[in-house]
Formats: sequence, C-alpha cells, structure tokens
Amino acid sequence: MKKYLISSFVLLCGIVPLASAQLVDSRTFFVQGVTDVAASGSIQFWKTSATTGEVKLFIDNLSVYKALNHTLTGYENGVLTGFAFNVGSGFNYINHSFTETLLGPIAGLATGSEPWGLDFSYTGSTTVGGGPNAETFESSAFADNPSTHNGLSGGYSALFTFNYSASSAANLTNNFNSAGFFSDADTKDIYFRYQAVGSGCGDEQSDKVFWGWASVPTPDPFIPNSPVPEPSTYGLTGVAALGALILVRRYRKK
Repeated sequence: MKKYLISSFVLLCGIVPLASAQLVDSRTFFVQGVTDVAASGSIQFWKTSATTGEVKLFIDNLSVYKALNHTLTGYENGVLTGFAFNVGSGFNYINHSFTETLLGPIAGLATGSEPWGLDFSYTGSTTVGGGPNAETFESSAFADNPSTHNGLSGGYSALFTFNYSASSAANLTNNFNSAGFFSDADTKDIYFRYQAVGSGCGDEQSDKVFWGWASVPTPDPFIPNSPVPEPSTYGLTGVAALGALILVRRYRKK
C-alpha cells in the first residue's frame, strides 16, 4: 500500500512541471531616438519545457505628444513599424510561433482603438546599416503593409511573442536569459524602426533607435526572477496536493 501511495503522489505532482511555463528572467528598457520618438517596455524569458522557451516583448510606444500638441516638450509622434533583437548561440526560432496582441491605449496618451491595427509578421534575420557599422539581428518583426502608418501607433501598447528551441537542456538553463541572448557586450541588442515621425506637422521623418543591456547605466534594471508558474499551474498544483491528501487519509484508515 505504501508503494502505491508514493507512486500516486509522484504521478500527480509530476504533471505540474510539464504543464507550466516558468518566468526565468526579465529586463525593462527605455529608448529615445534623435527625433525624440520613445518606447519603453520589458523583455521576458519563459521556460516552456526542458529544451524550449518563449520570449515575450512588451512595447509601449510613447511617441505621441509633440506632433499632436505642436509643442516643444514631450516625445515626438511616430509609428513603430518594426523591431529586431539578437538571439543567443544554439537557439532556433520555432516556425509560426510568432504572435502579436494589442494591449490597448496607454492611459493619458491615447483613447479608443489603435488607428491602423497591428499587422506585424515574423521576418527572420535583418541587417541594419552597411559597411563596418552594419548590425545583424537574428529575429525581427515588421509591419506587413509598406505604408508608413501601419504598425504600432504612438500611445498604444502591444505584446509580441517568439518561441525558440535550444540545442540542449543545459543551454536553455544557462543561456535562455538576457545575458545569454545579449552576450556580445554590444550596445545594440534591440532595434526599433520608426516611421511617420512628426506626422501632422508636415515634417515626417524616420528614425532608428537601439537599446543595449550592456550599456545601461547603474543601477542596472535587470530583475532576476525565481521560476514563477503561470496561473494555470496553480490549479494543477492544487489538484496534486488534494489527491495526495486523499491518498494519505485512505492509507491511514487501512
């Protein structure tokens, strides 16, 4: 009977890690371009299995004030039409795993629906610039329509996700994080492409903005996280605990 009790408990508890995603690392960012477009947000690394993980990129497009108010303060208006980031060695993008989700207007910056709608798609590796200053990013997403107004408008937030497979479980454990993905000590780890900058003031421009975690001044915004299961996991944990309790009580009655 004791053997049955232990085996049942292990079976119930054993299903929890398989059904959970764990947040293993996150890092906040803020960027501002020479044209005064700006964005903030965070990049999160979630472990989804022993050899796979998901990158979640939350972006707040703060580029809304100057053009709308015709003032010299705040950020310039601009549409985020694309972005890209470095990917660590031994990680491969899982085809068709890219998703985009509009999170809505940012309080105090916009109201209602995003004017043009999200239309990003995964575009793989992209190189920015040329010659000795060229920068290659292994993963990117750009607005499908070439119109400069398609993308994430100023004043709105969105979530973009990407899934990757690791060359080994050890590689995922050790390097699926901001340090592992952005391990080249470069100041250009995430690239943001802005267009329709200054829209409404008759001087529309474009801008390229870069963010690098190695160049962030002290205090570093790196926020280490203990593995945190997603909400669905708590339900499974409860089921496992309840099942174990029932088995213990039955065992004691024997």
